[in-house]
Amino acid sequence: MSLMPLIEARYPGKDVQSSVKALAEVTLVSADPTQAIRFNVKINGHLAAENVIANGVIIATKFGSTGYFKSVARTIFVDGLGVGYICPSYSVPNIVARMDSRIEVELIRRAPIVLTADKLKKDLGEVEKGFKLEVCSACENVPVLGYEHFMCPVCRKGRNSTVINDNYFVV
Repeated sequence: MSLMPLIEARYPGKDVQSSVKALAEVTLVSADPTQAIRFNVKINGHLAAENVIANGVIIATKFGSTGYFKSVARTIFVDGLGVGYICPSYSVPNIVARMDSRIEVELIRRAPIVLTADKLKKDLGEVEKGFKLEVCSACENVPVLGYEHFMCPVCRKGRNSTVINDNYFVV
């Protein structure tokens, strides 16, 4: 049995701060497939990506790094939080941040958006410029049976053919 960290995503809801937890990943994507979203990404208050134009962004745990995050970022990692850009209009380096990092995604243009947490989907409708999604450790772990047998580093490397690429940076 392995303990896998949960992440928590907080966002403004109707008159209250809303939140969701995820084991694998959280995504913020355009609800309109014909329209990209524009956003900035901050890690612990420091600007990491500015004026990104993409279909969305994914923030993943080590558990999620072998799923959708890997197909988006072409990277997997064994510790921390990964930030990847879903269909960006230009090359943007993916990020692998420390697990204790606070990741903030701020929209810089009004857009219709959808938030997902693992397989849960929440249509947030049209949100205003300045909308902020904050993702950080939920300070909780979930036991996962069999992970060490099916996802050992040697098996993972053989199955996925690559562990890391040069399109990332560590903060």
